Amino acid sequence: MEEGAIGEGMLTSLKREGTPLIKYASGDIIQIESGACSCNYPGSGYRIRILGRLSDRLLINGKSIYPVAIRDVVVSYIPMVTGAMRIVLKSLPPKIEQPLLLKIEHGIDIGKDALDNLGNRITEDIFDRFGVSSAIEFVSAGALERVTKKAPIFEEQY
Repeated sequence: MEEGAIGEGMLTSLKREGTPLIKYASGDIIQIESGACSCNYPGSGYRIRILGRLSDRLLINGKSIYPVAIRDVVVSYIPMVTGAMRIVLKSLPPKIEQPLLLKIEHGIDIGKDALDNLGNRITEDIFDRFGVSSAIEFVSAGALERVTKKAPIFEEQY
C-alpha cells in the first residue's frame, strides 16, 4: 500500500472460517501512514488518520475537498485565529460553486489591516493546496456557537 494513501475505510474478516465474506464500509475517509512515527515509537505497522466523513465531502469544480482539510489550513494560523470556522453553503452539497465561503473567528487583538493580510494569506494557502478560490468573512472570537459534541462545520444558507 502506498504511503499516504487516502480512501474510504473498509472492514472485513481476513481470517474467516465457515462464515460469509462481509465487507463493511465505514463512511470514514482515512489516510494510511506506515513510515516512522513522529512519537519515536519503535514498532511497525499501519497508522490510520481519520480525515472526515464521506458524506461531508464537497465537490468544487470536480475536485473532492474534505472540510477537515480546510480546517487544517485554518488552524495552522492559530493564534491569529481561534480555530473555530464554518463553511457557508449557499446550495445543497456536495456540488458547490466557487468561491468557497468561510466564516472564521479571528484572534483577540487583531486589527483591520492585519485581518486583510491574514485573509489574503489564508485564501492563497487554500488555493495553493486545493486549487479552489475562497472568500473569508472574519467574525469576532466567540461568535461561532460552541458545542460539546461534534462541532458543526457547515452553515447552511440555502
